[in-house]
Amino acid sequence: MPAEPHVIQPHAVYTLVSATAALGLARECLPREIRLGRLEARKRGGRYYILGEWLLDWLRRGQAHRAWGRRQGNADCQEEPLGAGV
Repeated sequence: MPAEPHVIQPHAVYTLVSATAALGLARECLPREIRLGRLEARKRGGRYYILGEWLLDWLRRGQAHRAWGRRQGNADCQEEPLGAGV
């Protein structure tokens, strides 16, 4: 049975781990997006924090793919299989 979708709260504060888990992404995806300047984040006390509104903006600006059946884009940013650890 598929997992319920996560509702990203615009005023919530996410860590890299919580944002990665909420979106079901590979562990390397969000740090890469931050490094490339595509995802806004702030570092405090050695940890990155991401506002929910920044995650929503990042999702809205992402590429729209017409061919959903083909694997396109960065393979490291694909969904992880269910049960995979973050």
